[in-house]
Amino acid sequence: MHLSHFCIESIDLEKSEMHFLSHTNLLIVKLACLTLFYFVFVSEGLGQRKQTDTANEIQQSVEQNSNQRLQELKTQLIEFTSIISLQQKILEDLRAKLDQNPTQLTKFALEGQVAESEEILKKAEVAFESIVTGGLDLENFKEVPDQSFDWQSDLIEIIQPIFQSLKDLTEQPRAIERIRKTIEFYQQNLSEIENSILKIEEWSQAEVDLATRRQIQTIHEDWRERKAEAQRYLELVQLQLRNLQIRQESIWTSVWLAFGAFLTGRGLNLMLAVLATMAVWFGMRTFLRFMVPKEGVDEFHTRSQYSRVLFYTYRILMMMASTAVFLIVLYVTGDWLLLGLALLILAGIAIGLKKYLPQFLAEAKLLLNLGAVREGEMVTYEGVPWMVKSINIYSHLVNPVLEGGEMRMPLSEMSQLISQPIAENEPWFPSNLHDYILLPDGSFGQVIVQTPEFVQVKTREMIRTFLVNDYLNLGIKNLSMGAFACVGSFGISLEHQEICLDLVPNTFERSIGLFIGQNGLQPSLKELSVEMSSIQSGSIQYFLYVRMKSPAAEHYWKVLRIMQQACVATCNSEGWKVENPDMTFQMPPPDFPQK
Repeated sequence: MHLSHFCIESIDLEKSEMHFLSHTNLLIVKLACLTLFYFVFVSEGLGQRKQTDTANEIQQSVEQNSNQRLQELKTQLIEFTSIISLQQKILEDLRAKLDQNPTQLTKFALEGQVAESEEILKKAEVAFESIVTGGLDLENFKEVPDQSFDWQSDLIEIIQPIFQSLKDLTEQPRAIERIRKTIEFYQQNLSEIENSILKIEEWSQAEVDLATRRQIQTIHEDWRERKAEAQRYLELVQLQLRNLQIRQESIWTSVWLAFGAFLTGRGLNLMLAVLATMAVWFGMRTFLRFMVPKEGVDEFHTRSQYSRVLFYTYRILMMMASTAVFLIVLYVTGDWLLLGLALLILAGIAIGLKKYLPQFLAEAKLLLNLGAVREGEMVTYEGVPWMVKSINIYSHLVNPVLEGGEMRMPLSEMSQLISQPIAENEPWFPSNLHDYILLPDGSFGQVIVQTPEFVQVKTREMIRTFLVNDYLNLGIKNLSMGAFACVGSFGISLEHQEICLDLVPNTFERSIGLFIGQNGLQPSLKELSVEMSSIQSGSIQYFLYVRMKSPAAEHYWKVLRIMQQACVATCNSEGWKVENPDMTFQMPPPDFPQK
């Protein structure tokens, strides 16, 4: 009896399972179709609400179909209600059978059916609730369990709004592209299905036995259902594509809407943060100016080391306070995107500063006037001496004898230099503007331009331009600095040997002095000397030396000519014979044009 009862129960169970499974499969297919239709129509409704500024023709077309869509949504609600009621009744029956203490095998089958029915009921209830609430995602209302600390996930959570914003900018084009690919997939799938159906129809016309024909007919029906299902999905996807294309805006409209949203959202938050930062910065700067009224805030000159430490410490506090205010404003406004960007920028700056920390410390010592370069001392940069007027982010260097002799030098360059105290008569350049100089090739000229980059010298022939480095390496002779000497030689015959040691040099000296006075150069004469230097073949040589003050530098060549003219005139008046057979002498050019 027990065995027969078990068999009867198993047969009933199998029948109920087959009936339940067929009914369940039908419900699952129906539920999936309804859910797909629901998301299509709900997305249409939501998209229609967002696009209030669409063209009038499109708006009118959408309004004509709104009543039809609403009616379809009502129909879906009714169908979901029937599905929920049916599943609740099925669950009651299944649970009632479980309460009757069935066998282990029957209990296992019933529990599987209960779980499957509960899943269908849950999906139906969620779909129903989503339609009623206007497409609201109910997953957002689930509580998130506490998680352990993970800095990587926390970092991802911080930067996620940044990437999400970038993703949202291209959401609609990407959605259209995805739908187009889906359409291509279903079109290709339909083409393959139609080819398969044609092959099946060819087999249907073949002469085969009855069982084979029935099997072919079953397969034929199956493939026709596949074709119908693929066509339905294709139509749904094409409908989604048309809806997205209807809602698609022009590029200028999208840019304008995005710009407007930025101004009223993140743009406003950013402006508030910037204004608050500027207010703190300029407020603390004004307080510093009030505390240091006699000194420039941007160029702080003091010899007190403690004052410099306080000054730059206050500057650091200004930067820290301004940065903190900027971050606080973004935090209060709840703009996590801008706050995340700001934190990433600060983190990048901090990582970069780690590499430059030694250089930063060296520059900090310079700012505090504790480094190798001090204010009020002299440094040599590219061969040119400079006075350090002030040390700051951009230090101020001065050369008083150069035109435009001021330079701003960054701390990175200043840290490579070494300064020294300035001597009382420290030369700042080999020449001054308008000085008269002698070049190594014997050219005589006047400096007419002298800047930190170029020097121009006006000679008798032309104006010559030199780079400062080349000019410094020439080794010029500056005639306008202090005094200069004119050196020459003159020879007479050996016949005058008896008077060559006293009468001749004294007479030459008086004659040269007289000629200098006649040319108006007597006030500039500093020293005059004529001495016998040597006896050469057939002549007695005299060394002529005239030292003039710097105001007469422009008459350098004239003084040399005067020396020779005075000696020749003396020989003519005294009847002395001039002898210079072995002497090579370069006659000076005509008189240099007067200034």
